[in-house]
Amino acid sequence: MLVLTDARRPLPLRRVVFTVLLAGVVLSHYSTIYVVVGTLATAFALDKAWRLVSRRRRREQRRSRRARREARHKRRENAALTFLTWWIVAVPAALALLWAGPLTHTGGQLESTLRVVASDLFGAGGAKGGSSDTRYSLFGGGGVTPEQRLAEYREDTVGHTRADRAEGEYPPLEGVSKYPTPAAEKENLPLTTAGRALDSVGVSVPGLNGILRQAAALLLQLLVLVGFVVAVRGRNSAFAPVRDQVTLTVGALTMMALFTLVPQLSVDYSVLRAFQQGLLFFAPFIAAGALWAVRWAGRRAVPVLCVLVAGLLLDLTGVVPRALGGYPAQLSLSNSGPSYDIYYPHAEDRRAAMWLNRRAGGDDVVVQTDRYSFSRLQTLFTVRTQDSVHPALLRSQSYVLLGNTPTRKDEVTVFFRGDLVTYRYPRNLLDTTRNLIYSNEGAVIYR
Repeated sequence: MLVLTDARRPLPLRRVVFTVLLAGVVLSHYSTIYVVVGTLATAFALDKAWRLVSRRRRREQRRSRRARREARHKRRENAALTFLTWWIVAVPAALALLWAGPLTHTGGQLESTLRVVASDLFGAGGAKGGSSDTRYSLFGGGGVTPEQRLAEYREDTVGHTRADRAEGEYPPLEGVSKYPTPAAEKENLPLTTAGRALDSVGVSVPGLNGILRQAAALLLQLLVLVGFVVAVRGRNSAFAPVRDQVTLTVGALTMMALFTLVPQLSVDYSVLRAFQQGLLFFAPFIAAGALWAVRWAGRRAVPVLCVLVAGLLLDLTGVVPRALGGYPAQLSLSNSGPSYDIYYPHAEDRRAAMWLNRRAGGDDVVVQTDRYSFSRLQTLFTVRTQDSVHPALLRSQSYVLLGNTPTRKDEVTVFFRGDLVTYRYPRNLLDTTRNLIYSNEGAVIYR
């Protein structure tokens, strides 16, 4: 964006440098370049429409030779000021397809997403619900509950295993249904002294933390819209955006709208991530909106804005929830919480995985473990491994490894349709139907 707005440099050189930097995005993260290409394409189309409307207006205003000369001058001026061109859209799109296709063979996710989106939009079955991340959007609705998501997950797993279950690879559902898997309650940090003080005067600290997070998300979105209107109108704006900043911001907001309204896009690519990527383009409008919002403070506007930004920083980085308690712990500040449970590698897990890999090396039997234990331990296994231990997915003949969190807390986390959902795991199912063959007080293995 610095290259795009640096009018002191030659336009052809800036376009080339911009495209080279986009190639770096291709190599950095696949979903980011898809969103950026969509943003660029939308901005380019908007710029063309803008030019078409402007051209028609100029034709209507031509009344004299002088007017025609001014119109030609304005066209040359607009052409010189417009940065985006068709090949700035086409080159990164082609590089993304080349990188995800023949070079790395990682384009399956995009193909799957587009196929499901097409089915949802034009199929007869209707679209399934999107990710609960959409609840942070101004137009996203309330999302789904963990119980609803777990019910969808069980229905999906049962449907995918119906044929194999009929052949005896999985146990009958009648037996599995005796062992329920209710959603686990959210584990919050204990209230601190400050949190207890608020609680003593009737303030719900968990409710306050939730409201602050939701308010931060809504505030940032409102500031984008307010800043955009103020900057485009040119009144009391902190900066005057160039034409490409306007069209790119519209493109980024259009991508966010698609991620919110099309369920499968929110599932596979996340509305929150789309907003973070959109900040590349519309962050200046957030700043302009914030400055406009505090203009009432006069000479104190800058200190007031600094307090607002500091408050957002402290809340969104987890400092406020950590100081008050009553909110799930965040990995950057605590050795606990949902992120710690699913991502932190424990020595007990690794020892159990290495022991099991030696034990199962000569057996033609699948090793089953939960999704996040699998993600941490998969490099240690040379045997066939399945990343699910849900009761409906337990094979009749398999090893079952429960990592640190399922062993200590009887909880397993799954990722389904864009949501992390944690459920209570029925250990008594394994104790009843299988033999415990390994335990190191941090991980257990059943056969």
